[in-house]
Amino acid sequence: WVAVDLNGWPVVISNYSLPQTLTATGTHNTTTTITFASSVLALGWQVGMPMSGTDVGTSAVISAISADGKTVTASVASTGSGAQTVTVDGGGWTHS
Repeated sequence: WVAVDLNGWPVVISNYSLPQTLTATGTHNTTTTITFASSVLALGWQVGMPMSGTDVGTSAVISAISADGKTVTASVASTGSGAQTVTVDGGGWTHS
């Protein structure tokens, strides 16, 4: 992410500055596709982040995110179906 300070200088903010865990509720049906009501891009989700949650496949990571951020493809198919909370590991350090 790039921000600008009060003097107009750019400030680069790494994805490692994001909170450790980022959650959203999505719907899946024993496939690799998870659908969300709102964009997970706004939460800082990125391809390669590890995923966990009820019915999320073991060792799943984000393989792809649609341009609108409402559809995520996991590397491993879910083991159940319905609306579930999905958590990704943002890594790095947290902020307050």
